[in-house]
Amino acid sequence: GMTPDQLSYTIRSLTGQPLNTFIRQWRLMRVRELLDDDRLSYAEVARRCGFNSVQTMSRFLDRWTKRTAYEYRVGKSNGHRLSRKQDVHS
Repeated sequence: GMTPDQLSYTIRSLTGQPLNTFIRQWRLMRVRELLDDDRLSYAEVARRCGFNSVQTMSRFLDRWTKRTAYEYRVGKSNGHRLSRKQDVHS
């Protein structure tokens, strides 16, 4: 196994990003991918992305994209989705 420091060093070496930024960007990408599938409930998307609740996932999205999970899903059908460059704040 790896120690937390080794993992952090390895991720930074491979991506040039701190571990927390890498994880945040991965979660944002994964949430967006799963929200694109209207067959999945918000609770299922939250669970698959490691959130304890829909509310926690929605607050996470709101913080980093300025949109809730509902706004993201509804916006995609109206063509108002943010680009990936717009919605990741360091």
